[in-house]
Amino acid sequence: MNIISETLQTTRLGQPQVCERLTVVPIVSFIDSEPEYITLETALKTKVARFREKSFATVPEILFQNSGKTSVLLLDGEELIGAKQNRVLNMTILAPAKSKLTIPVSCVERGRWEAGSSDFSSADNLMFRTVRMQKTRAVSRNLATDGTRASNQSEVWSTLQRAQSALHVSSATGAMRDIFKHQQRQITRYLKGFTLSTNTTGAVFFIDERPVGVELFDHPATFSKVFPKLIRSYALETFLKPNSIAKVDFSCPSDAAQQLLDQTSRCAVKYYPAIGEGTDIRLHDLTLVGAALKAKNRLVHLCA
Repeated sequence: MNIISETLQTTRLGQPQVCERLTVVPIVSFIDSEPEYITLETALKTKVARFREKSFATVPEILFQNSGKTSVLLLDGEELIGAKQNRVLNMTILAPAKSKLTIPVSCVERGRWEAGSSDFSSADNLMFRTVRMQKTRAVSRNLATDGTRASNQSEVWSTLQRAQSALHVSSATGAMRDIFKHQQRQITRYLKGFTLSTNTTGAVFFIDERPVGVELFDHPATFSKVFPKLIRSYALETFLKPNSIAKVDFSCPSDAAQQLLDQTSRCAVKYYPAIGEGTDIRLHDLTLVGAALKAKNRLVHLCA
């Protein structure tokens, strides 16, 4: 039994919540310890960490420095704005205290290559589900074939362009950020439609009663900080997908959620040394793509 199966066996599902086309089934865990890290947003606000371009700037890599005394959690798909172009993180990374790391990223602003600022700042956005899934699949494939953690950058740009066209978004630089800005009023409805219960460490997400994602963290405090970004990410996806009829029995959302968690538990996995602390775990299944980070003897983050 791997760490993903072991962790999921210790969780239970909470009461489903529905807002318009999005259903969220909470994953509840009983954790009696505090996180052994701080989130990226906290690290940047307290100025103990910074992102910047490499000396010879390249699209797929940037530099991260953690000058603090605590590890910093960098989240898969988290958007960074500024420097020469906006990027997203290609995977979840736990950056050790007092460390400098080269971080694999994907560009989400195709039409700019000039310094808007010396450093990056954290955005409110997490890469929306379709392009994040494509990115995760490409990174897993490249890890298996040549040991790199690159995405398929052309695929990322193409998917963003299609989203902009579908939503009639005008963006001078083709920025993902402009898609979120364009849909901000509609996204706000979703943000107001969900609340967090005690001990929630993750959730299973459905669009039109179709399972579209699992997010699980090792502590409720972490999930509560990330939850608004996840809602924004999955909410944006609803505007890109036509209404559809569910292909699963959705008379009980919790049962459908448990089916997806069971499928996640059964996935074949491959292990790689993580960037920073821990082990990078890649999930392989015919109908599911995912990744996880194991560090400090626990499953820090799972996305599928």
